[in-house]
Amino acid sequence: MTISNLGPTSFSTIQSDTTALAPQAFQGDLIASHGSPSNQLQQDRLQSIGKQLQLPSPSELNTDSMLQDVQLTGSPNQNAADFSIAINDKADQLHALFESVRIHSPSSTATQVLNCLEDAFAQCSKSRSGESLTLSAAQSHSALLHGAHFVVNDHGALASELRRAGGDAMHERTSAHYQDAGKQYGMDLPGGLGHLLVGTNSEGHSFFQMESPDASSQQQPNRDKLSNLLGVSFSNSSASIPIQHGPHGVIAASEKNNTHMVLQPINS
Repeated sequence: MTISNLGPTSFSTIQSDTTALAPQAFQGDLIASHGSPSNQLQQDRLQSIGKQLQLPSPSELNTDSMLQDVQLTGSPNQNAADFSIAINDKADQLHALFESVRIHSPSSTATQVLNCLEDAFAQCSKSRSGESLTLSAAQSHSALLHGAHFVVNDHGALASELRRAGGDAMHERTSAHYQDAGKQYGMDLPGGLGHLLVGTNSEGHSFFQMESPDASSQQQPNRDKLSNLLGVSFSNSSASIPIQHGPHGVIAASEKNNTHMVLQPINS
């Protein structure tokens, strides 16, 4: 799918539809489950959103489609958290969503923030667990929107740039990540992208990740507490693999076990 074919998007409509489909949080098992609208209603909403983004209709997509709710272990709608599978899950649709919001958002603040992230993807080499990665733009965006944790070896430059770009929309907050490090900030993004968490890790390098819209829809300070709960959980396997929970799926890409993504500025 080429982004050049995307027309202007009505983000107020997308936001309201996305909110209507947003999962509900259950702290006990960290499960985001369906709010149980009818299948036909979900299909109609997805078709409406798809038309605005010029995406295929839901009948042309897999049932685990662009805005399907996140569900955890045992759900038929859960994407596989394995990294190599998750980065390809809905990749074209999520790439189109990211680019459409970045290009057509009426919020110049959101555009500047997303441009910062796009520049980081374009200007950095990528690795995970010490192994080099070659990812397409769609795979990078899919990893981001599935909740992958990113660290940029830049001594905090991107975190500072994102904070400036976000302006008043960036609020200081807490998270379950690097609690002994510097201040962290969060920002709600339009178009159903979710909530962006940014900060610096214990070594002073930038980190960022996208979190569930459940967290971004709550009022302060409850949404930060909820965001901490939804950001990462552990699988039911004996290995207790940490799983990141993003606005559009789950992925095994956490700093908790060194499976996060590392971005290395090419010119550094």
